[in-house]
Amino acid sequence: MFKKVSRLVLLVMVLALGVTGVAAADSGAKIYVIHGIPGSAGFPVDVSVNGACALPNFTFGQRVGPLSLPAGDYTIAVHAPADGACGGAAAIGPVTLSFANGDNKTIIAHLSEAGAPTASVFMNDFSATGRGSARILAHHTAAAPEVDVVLARNYNGGGPRINVPGFSNGEQIKAEVRPGDQQVTLELGGAPVFGPTTLNLKPFTATYVYAVGTFPSTFQYLVYTEAGLK
Repeated sequence: MFKKVSRLVLLVMVLALGVTGVAAADSGAKIYVIHGIPGSAGFPVDVSVNGACALPNFTFGQRVGPLSLPAGDYTIAVHAPADGACGGAAAIGPVTLSFANGDNKTIIAHLSEAGAPTASVFMNDFSATGRGSARILAHHTAAAPEVDVVLARNYNGGGPRINVPGFSNGEQIKAEVRPGDQQVTLELGGAPVFGPTTLNLKPFTATYVYAVGTFPSTFQYLVYTEAGLK
């Protein structure tokens, strides 16, 4: 369902692959990249690809994709900010990354439960939704403890709801629901600690929700929607 990656480097590496202008190919990999570290910890970085400066100043909240790239290996280095793009010493790398045909993934830089910079790789689901339903994919990518997730039309009222216990950092959950307003609430010990937050879910869409930041000071959701899943 997901693959945990221990370094922020993967986020900027994959973005750099797309910026270099590799040719799109149906048989290649499709990658989305998100910078999900708010505040002073989310400093911009510069990235070089095969020795050429490809990406300066990637910052919090940016989502890039889909990046289409042929399967293969790429040599990447990550540079600390300095005068001139990629003018700083290489802080990470150079390293070689490999991508396979058919990959469709999101890489997000975020904080671990303990608050350290990290990154996770999640599988995307762009398949057709069933009978005009809406798909929601939630991701725990925040410096926050394990929580329970409740998805309901009305959190404080009756009606059907989806309960997901034990949702922890680096995990993804997925559900298909009726279109319309849905409320997302995070609970600890059966009590709400964040939300309910209302999302308006359209038919034939997939809504990707990423919990980011440090709870409670900078905790927030990043929300992205993919339409036309018929």
